Amino acid sequence: MIEKRSGGESGKLDGGLKTEPACVGERGAGEEEAATRDLSDRARMIRELRESEQKYRGIFDESIAAIYVFDREMHFIDSNQAGLDLLGYTREELLGLRIPDVDADPAAVEPAHDRLLHGERITNFEHRLRRKDGTVITVLNNSRPLTGLDGEVTGLQSTIIDITDRKAAEVDRERLHQQLLQSSKLDALGHLAGGVAHDFNNLLAVILFNAQLGKLDLKPGDPGYDAFLQIEEAALRSKELTMKMLTFARKEELKSRPASINAIIRDLHEMLSRTLMKSIQIDLDLEEQLPDVVVDGNQIQLALLNICTNASDAMPGGGTLRIETRRVTVDEKNRRDFSGVEPGEYIQILTTDTGTGIPEEDIDRIFDPFFTTKAPDRGTGLGLSVVLGTIRNYGGSIDAMSPPGGGTTIRIVLPASGAYFGEAVGSPKKEIVKGSGTILVVDDEEQVLDVVGRILRRAGYSIIEAHGGEEAIERFRKERARIDLVLLDMIMPGKDGKAVYEVLRKIEPGVKVILSSGYTLDGHIGEEMVDGIARYVQKPYGITELCGAIQETLAGS
Repeated sequence: MIEKRSGGESGKLDGGLKTEPACVGERGAGEEEAATRDLSDRARMIRELRESEQKYRGIFDESIAAIYVFDREMHFIDSNQAGLDLLGYTREELLGLRIPDVDADPAAVEPAHDRLLHGERITNFEHRLRRKDGTVITVLNNSRPLTGLDGEVTGLQSTIIDITDRKAAEVDRERLHQQLLQSSKLDALGHLAGGVAHDFNNLLAVILFNAQLGKLDLKPGDPGYDAFLQIEEAALRSKELTMKMLTFARKEELKSRPASINAIIRDLHEMLSRTLMKSIQIDLDLEEQLPDVVVDGNQIQLALLNICTNASDAMPGGGTLRIETRRVTVDEKNRRDFSGVEPGEYIQILTTDTGTGIPEEDIDRIFDPFFTTKAPDRGTGLGLSVVLGTIRNYGGSIDAMSPPGGGTTIRIVLPASGAYFGEAVGSPKKEIVKGSGTILVVDDEEQVLDVVGRILRRAGYSIIEAHGGEEAIERFRKERARIDLVLLDMIMPGKDGKAVYEVLRKIEPGVKVILSSGYTLDGHIGEEMVDGIARYVQKPYGITELCGAIQETLAGS
């Protein structure tokens, strides 16, 4: 019994012992399996985080765009290699800086930073940064706030692209666009100037002819003589102004001939006295009896006008503009002082102002095309480069000097012609050169026909008048047998002078024609425009000029 009981108890104990360990063993296996699963999930998550971080770091480090991470106080806390290269710092240097240390546009960047701290994103934000070497660059910025688990902004991330070159290209394109517009305006102005000059010169021709005709019947001291003389002089000066306008508009041929620099400058002085501010004093110091220079006087005057206008702009509060001329000799000893000229005799022109001067870093660039220190609406940067081209075309040189403290001197040297022709042209002779023959006068202006007819009749010629091209052809067909010469206006409605001449030459191949016009076309004179033209006279021509051209043409010279 005892054994049995004992055996029973023992069995119960064993059974209990066996059962209890069995239950504990079953619970341990489940927990171990769960723990294993947890460890596996955790390892996978760590691996995935590491892979994600590696992927992010790879994108971060290999991006060609600069990527920066900042804390709330704008400290740099991370940067990829592109970011270091963009700003020129080492990683250690950059991580010791804040945004204001590299910001070149605080007025724009600070408000954008505040928006980011309030949870906004910033896209395509254009601003400027300053590199370590001081260079300012323009960038395109896309930034986003970084938030913690509580949703609060903990920092910022910015992706930045350097667009400095692109902006420079855009500026260049805009500048070229503006230059194209300016060129178009000048071209339109040239066409307008040509049309105005044609009509204006016709009117001047009537004024000049009548003044000269009035003088023919008078002598100095007679009542009215001085009045006709003043009218004649005013008409001739108006002609000169018109020629300058046509030269500027490139409607008048550029003619190189011996010219007096002093005469050109004195004429310029009168113009500047009327156009510059009264607070600018203009002083002339001109050496007398200078040799002439072989140039187009209008072109040189325009070059000097450009220089003097720049000098005026440099003296907004007034000052002194001084223009000097001197004869100089360039030899092997001083040749290096005059850029690009051969040894010889030259005329030197100095223009000196008391203005603000030119910065030392810009003095060597002022003759470069498109370089200007003026506001975009005040200049294109072409003026002095055109002046440089003009002076070099005549074998001269130009340079600039601007000492510290202000003031600028522009020096021009032009080759001397070796002869002195004097400044005074002298008033036209008042005698009419007499002749004989029949002249067909063709013009669409009634007053021009009338006054030219009176002059030529007084000179001994028979006159046939034609009002325009069609009538000229008709009159020539009917009376060509007695017509010795045709005085033909170039610009007329309907058939112009060139078209009329071609018809006349078919009718009479040997017809003698003198072409006249208020302006020339495309910078070419009549003989070059129309093959076979005997002479070309520019309106408003004087009596002596007209009668001399007719006499020479009829004589076959």
